[in-house]
Amino acid sequence: AEPAEPVEIWWRERRTGTIEHATFDASARASAGVGAGIVLRGTVLPLDEPLEIDYRVETDDRWHTRHVTITVVDTETGEQRHVELDSDGAGTWTIHGEQRPDLVGCVDVDLAFSPITNTLPIRRLRLAIGDSADVHAAWVQWPSLEVTALPQRYRRTARDRYHYSCASFRAALVVDGHGLVNDYEGGWEVVEPR
Repeated sequence: AEPAEPVEIWWRERRTGTIEHATFDASARASAGVGAGIVLRGTVLPLDEPLEIDYRVETDDRWHTRHVTITVVDTETGEQRHVELDSDGAGTWTIHGEQRPDLVGCVDVDLAFSPITNTLPIRRLRLAIGDSADVHAAWVQWPSLEVTALPQRYRRTARDRYHYSCASFRAALVVDGHGLVNDYEGGWEVVEPR
């Protein structure tokens, strides 16, 4: 069963010191018409730039991404950038209401600036130890916020461990009981809760 109360987590990116506060909320309702799902939301604070990145990812009850909003605020100038993605849950996407045929087949969103979206395929696939699966994600790149299709592979290596790969990139992931990343090899580590 999903947690009755929102689960909060804090991450730190080892190389840059960037901090993220995120919430995994199974008690929230997704957007009207989508039905009960999970809401992932958070704030990322890069230490090397005067920015605040806020995001919200809504899924349906099958862990398919349905709605994503990202707002980047320059805390010195007040300038903002905003991205809004919608999916029908079956692989058809729009960005700011415009169809994106190049993203057809993507079920998940992948936010390049956060480990939160690794939770989506981990929870959706429910891989047995030793099994692997290929997925396609709508990858929101950083800092451009351009969105492209990104083929990925997840392999479950232990109860709480996965091997993630895409293109030439590889990383081991350690997750908690909710599928949230506790340790992202070479990158993010959990600060709270421990």
